[in-house]
Amino acid sequence: MKVLLLTENWAQVGGIRNYLQSIAKYFPAGGVEVIEPSQWRFFWPIIRPQWLPLFIKLYRKVKRAKASSEPYEVLCCGKALFEGFVGYYLKKYLWLPYVVFTYAMEIDTWMAARGTRRKLARVIKGADRIVYINNRTKQQLLAM
Repeated sequence: MKVLLLTENWAQVGGIRNYLQSIAKYFPAGGVEVIEPSQWRFFWPIIRPQWLPLFIKLYRKVKRAKASSEPYEVLCCGKALFEGFVGYYLKKYLWLPYVVFTYAMEIDTWMAARGTRRKLARVIKGADRIVYINNRTKQQLLAM
């Protein structure tokens, strides 16, 4: 299985990094490729949306892999926004399934703002799987 893991928290010390690293170790050796900020620039302050160059770079990478004998089977998104938004568009244009990892504080923050709430709903509804951190987060996502 060939998996892409997109996360802006891989190099940061903290709970999200520990959580994602613990999950990644269960994939076969060499089966997961991590895309994180020390490798690729995630945000471009002048461009809108700021993650568009990252999306284009990943789009090209996934498309090349599809043409090869070893395509990616799934994109794991370290958070719902913004990583999940990139996953949403990769699925829309290249039919790459995506999994979204969600966290209570993240969901509370994004649901509080009207504009991001709609984006979050789009990402969640489009995801092939959603991993939630606790039952409260699960209930919030189901209610959305």
